[in-house]
Amino acid sequence: MAINRCIFCKSADREFTSREHIVPESLGNTEHILEPGVVCDWCNNYFARKIEDPILSSTFFIQARHRLLIQNKRQRIPPIDVLSYPNPLHLQLGATPDSERSLYAANDCDNNAFIDMIRNHDRFSIRFPVAELPTGRLFARFLAMIAVEALAKQVLDAAGDLKADLTDKRELEEIRRFTRFGEGIDEWPFSARRLYAEGQHFTDDDGMISEVLHEYMFLYTDLKELYFVIVIFGIEFAINLGGPEIDGYNEWLTKNSGRSPLYPKSI
Repeated sequence: MAINRCIFCKSADREFTSREHIVPESLGNTEHILEPGVVCDWCNNYFARKIEDPILSSTFFIQARHRLLIQNKRQRIPPIDVLSYPNPLHLQLGATPDSERSLYAANDCDNNAFIDMIRNHDRFSIRFPVAELPTGRLFARFLAMIAVEALAKQVLDAAGDLKADLTDKRELEEIRRFTRFGEGIDEWPFSARRLYAEGQHFTDDDGMISEVLHEYMFLYTDLKELYFVIVIFGIEFAINLGGPEIDGYNEWLTKNSGRSPLYPKSI
């Protein structure tokens, strides 16, 4: 599949050597992938540095990835920062894929003080900093990036070619420029709510138990609005691809008793 026209900057002159993970690998995605030719290397590298890295390096996602033992591209589970009490030392808690945990002094911690604390205190507690879910403009661009790429994947799977169906679609121009260049309005609202518990296990009709790290779909409402709905670690996010408003999705939820379009019956 050689398309070689970027769905974000529309360039056909840049290099297209990279596969693009629609949901970042650091969130456990190994399946939802755009092959080279859809997102140029220039945009791909920009997203990795300016959008994905700040979001995935936030305390919220570092802690969630640690708890769920999700490895990054280098097969490493991120350690999390903790504080000891009553002696307030900055420590880190590491993890391996088999759930083995190890406590060690952070780079800015006095290692001798840590050793002395272990030697001299019969008991001490570990305190985790409170992690707030990322919000605001950068997270909206993160969701919009995933939404546009997921739409490209859906079009390609259905038609085998993007052509004017997506790259030149006027209805997507505003979200495309907001995502890639940060242009346009100051805020692009999105919906966020806890749908099910982080790490919740699901049992299918065959009795197989699984854990869902992420899942997504598109919702086309009666108001002719296209929403991208994604659940990450049990939190449902929804964003409107056609414009910076979320009222239509909230109305859809009200009409459907608050049930997610991903789970129209029950969870």
